[in-house]
This record gives sequence, C-alpha cells and structure tokens, in this order.
Amino acid sequence: LVFTSHGLSAIFDIVGGFLLLRWNAAVLKSTTGRKAIPLQLAAAVSVFTMLHGLAHGVIGYFGGLNAEVLDNFRPQKAPPLLAVAVFIALASFLAVGPFVGYVHGVPLSLCSVIHTVSILLFLVYVPLQFAFGAVQLVLNFWICLPRLLLISAWEPTQAEERERDGWPVISIGVLLLMPVVFSEMLLCDSFVKAASGHLLYDSSLLLLTAAYSISIQPSRKAD
Repeated sequence: LVFTSHGLSAIFDIVGGFLLLRWNAAVLKSTTGRKAIPLQLAAAVSVFTMLHGLAHGVIGYFGGLNAEVLDNFRPQKAPPLLAVAVFIALASFLAVGPFVGYVHGVPLSLCSVIHTVSILLFLVYVPLQFAFGAVQLVLNFWICLPRLLLISAWEPTQAEERERDGWPVISIGVLLLMPVVFSEMLLCDSFVKAASGHLLYDSSLLLLTAAYSISIQPSRKAD
C-alpha cells in the first residue's frame, strides 16, 4: 500500500499539507486585518491537501475505485444517511473553492448556494472516469470566474488586486500545472504510471502551495 501511487500520494499530501498548515497558521497568529486573508487561503488549501491525501489513503486501502460499487453511493441510489454523509464529505473536500470565491467578493450566501448545487450535480451526474477532470473544473471555476467578473483590468485600483496577495504565483502556477493535469488524463499508460503516477500531480500541487505560501509571507519590516 505504501509504495503504490495512492500510498505515496497519501503520505506526501498529509505530511506536506500538515507542514504548510502549521507554517501558515503560525504566521497567521501574528497577522491581522487584510494581510491575514491570503494566509487564511493558504491554510485552507493546506487542509484541502491533507483531505486529498486522506482520500488517497482510503482509496489505496480498498484497492482502488470500483465504479459499480461507487455508483451505489449516488444520492438517487444510496440510503438517505449514506447520501448525506457522502455529500458532506465531498462538500468539505471542495470547500476551498467557495472560500476562494468569498475572498474575491462573492457573497457568502451565493457561495453556499453555488457550492451546494455544484456538489449535488457532481454526485448525481459526473461519471467516475471524469471525476478528476470535474474536480479541476470546479476549482478553476472558483479561482478564475470571480477574478474575471469582479476585478476590473482597467480600473487602476482594482487592477492592483491582480498583482498582490500572491495571485501572480497562483495565475502562473495553475498554468504550469495544466500539462501535468492533461498528462494524467491523456498519457497515463504511456508516461505517468512510470513517473510515479498520481504523485506527479500531487507533488506539483504541493510545490505550488509552498510557492504561494512563500510569496504571501508578511514583510518583517515594520509597517
């Protein structure tokens, strides 16, 4: 189990996410006001990474994903309590998305509605083989759309929003992450399996989170 793709991803995600969470949380304790927001986001992404690793551990423990078995976990087939538990688990796993939207000015009530509807649609309609791509779509929806719709590129005061709080790192980092994402979807058998499997993606995500965490550390100079 440990030396499988799921096992290695679980270890890297849980340990790496925990270390990043401790680091950002320690800085967050002495940071107040607006400067605390990017640190909160980094902490949220670190928690997402740990949950991601935990999911890999569970999948690895059960020997992989069985589409027929997992199909019985869908709301239209599962017992009510199980359906609620699965909904809460997935909603918690992807909660970093609406948090990003909220940081960018989307009202909390709207974030809650969109998140609830998107999770229900995910559980009811997304085929298992498209789950990885669907997760990428959901997260990129929350990262990109609020910035495109709510932050003007022409108003100088708003344009500055695109250049602070580590967002240049995220914008460039997500772009650099895309070849890894598409490699996993399209080159799994011919390349990715031999290059550590899904760990290739998870380690890239950890590096991006670490780079973002470094970029948002408050200056040691007195304000």
